Amino acid sequence: MNWIKLGLFKLFYISGFLVRFYDTCPPNCESCESDTVCNTCNLGYYGRNCSQCPEHCYRCSSDSNCSTCDTGYFGTTCTHNCSPGCKYNYCETVTAGKCRFGCRHNFSGSHCIECISGYHSENCTERCSPGCIDGVCLSNGKCTHGCKSDMYIGDTCCTKADTNYTTYVNTESGLGNVFYPLF
Repeated sequence: MNWIKLGLFKLFYISGFLVRFYDTCPPNCESCESDTVCNTCNLGYYGRNCSQCPEHCYRCSSDSNCSTCDTGYFGTTCTHNCSPGCKYNYCETVTAGKCRFGCRHNFSGSHCIECISGYHSENCTERCSPGCIDGVCLSNGKCTHGCKSDMYIGDTCCTKADTNYTTYVNTESGLGNVFYPLF
């Protein structure tokens, strides 16, 4: 490619056409047609003057239209957090936070905000009590359908009545959930 420098700009011959590029472009501008008008902005900037995109947005066409958010964010201005259940903390910008690569272990749903059946807690790591009917409980551990029998009492069906086994302890062993005596 041949070029000639003339003052603030260079002239290039590209495919038989004379194209002018400026040496002194506006800040955050990759290529420009003058020292004040930008043709192509750096990532994270937009427009003829290369204004900065909103926070957590690295590709946008205006301050209210982001096409690519940073990992962990979504929305037209990248102001919403992806669900902590999204695998790799990555969700789609334009699908209202749908998890792109599916859910982390024990999470379910397209937005990965529910725990799979049998688990509860913020990170879906706690097993529901073995006293819960169908092993199903709410996010706080309360059994959804009540207790299996009179041997379990309370909202979480974790206490066995009339025995020395009074507290349910969740273990993540290969043996499953175990009741430990409190003596």
